Amino acid sequence: MNKNIRMLISTTLGICLTSTGWSQAVRGTSEEVKQQIRSLTLRLRDPDSNPQAEQKYRSIRDRLTKQIQDATDDFVASFNPAQVKAQEIGAGLDTTLADHHNWGSSDVGPFFARLGDRADGQSVLTAYLIMRKDHDSSAIIRGYRSINGKFQMVASVDNDFDRHGLFTSQLPSPIPGETWIIAWGRNLTFNGTLVRLRAYAFDGKALRTVWSPEDKLDAEVRLTANGFTLEYSDPERYRSPTPPHTLRDEYVLFIGGPVRVSSSYKPE
Repeated sequence: MNKNIRMLISTTLGICLTSTGWSQAVRGTSEEVKQQIRSLTLRLRDPDSNPQAEQKYRSIRDRLTKQIQDATDDFVASFNPAQVKAQEIGAGLDTTLADHHNWGSSDVGPFFARLGDRADGQSVLTAYLIMRKDHDSSAIIRGYRSINGKFQMVASVDNDFDRHGLFTSQLPSPIPGETWIIAWGRNLTFNGTLVRLRAYAFDGKALRTVWSPEDKLDAEVRLTANGFTLEYSDPERYRSPTPPHTLRDEYVLFIGGPVRVSSSYKPE
C-alpha cells in the first residue's frame, strides 16, 4: 500500500473509542481520508476510452483496488473490539467511502457491517461496492476477527460480484456464533436484469459460500423468519405471451445452507 496513504490512515483514523463512540474523532479527519481515497478511485474512472488509456487502466486497476481494500482494513482495525457497535463501523465506512460506493448507481445497497460474538472473541463482517470505470465494479466482502485486541482481516470474497451491483442482508444463522448473509446484484454488462445471488457464512475465521445458484432473470429477494423467498422469471417461459412467467421459490436455512422447500408460479 502507498506509504503516505497507510500513514494517513494510521494517524488520522487511529480512533480512540469511548462511550460517546467514534463520531467526534472522525469528524475532523473524514474529509482528509475521503480525499486520499478519491485520489485512488478517480484513477479507476479514467473517462478516456482510447486503447492506450484502456491499457493503462487495466494495468493499475487491481493494484489501486487493493490499496482501497487495505485502507478500509486499517479503518476497521482502528475500532476497539471491546466497545464498538456494528452501526459505528457501517457509519464510518459510509463517511469514508460514500462518494465511491454509490457513484450515481441504483445497483448498490447500504454499507453492511455486522458483529459476531463468539467464545473465542469478537468478529465483524463487512460488505461494500466500489464503482470503477464504466461497469467495472468491485464488490468487497471481508471478515475480521479480534486478535490481541485489534480487528484483523482473516477472510474475504473478492471476485464473486465483479461487474455486478451489490445488496446484502443478514440471514438468521442456523449455527450459533456465525454470521450468515445473502448477497445479490445485477450484472452491469447484461442487457436486461440478470441477477447473481450468493449466501455466505462467517465463523470468525473463514468465509464459506453456502449457496451459489445459477444467475436468475429479474430476481427479487424477500427475507422471511427462517430464510427467504426468491421470485424470478422462468427462463423457459419469460418470452411467452401468456402467463405464468414468474417463479416463486421458498428457502429455509439449514446447517449446510439454504434449502428450497417449495416452488410455484406466482399468480399474474
